[in-house]
Amino acid sequence: MTLRVNWTTIKELLYKIIVPVKSPVFLTMLGIAFVMWYALKLSHIYTTDIAVPVRIEGERYRIKCMVEARGTELWAQRLSVGGKINIPLKELSPRLDSVGAPYYTISHGAMANAIMQRTGSLRVIEVLELPEISSTIPVE
Repeated sequence: MTLRVNWTTIKELLYKIIVPVKSPVFLTMLGIAFVMWYALKLSHIYTTDIAVPVRIEGERYRIKCMVEARGTELWAQRLSVGGKINIPLKELSPRLDSVGAPYYTISHGAMANAIMQRTGSLRVIEVLELPEISSTIPVE
């Protein structure tokens, strides 16, 4: 699916907004004020749900967590500027519920601690969803 933009409609809309103001300087100052306000808000501490990219024994997962951090750190994590977090499986203390079970069971606390140790800037309040990790991966 491609997004088609009707530029003539956008130009007409901008013309209807800018012409009555008669001052592009006012709109420029308004834009600068918005950017400065937004930059000030990014320094506050927020709590939100995000998907943290994690790599466990070479397998990629996105772990949904409720985290608390500054706005700039949340944006960096959301844009994945921080990169993927590598976690060895043995650090998560995996266990099999039964012999021949197809997936390991991992505690929420172990995953939260592993993520917090590697990010430093995010405080994980709760891990909302854990991935199913195949039991064919050996625990070293």
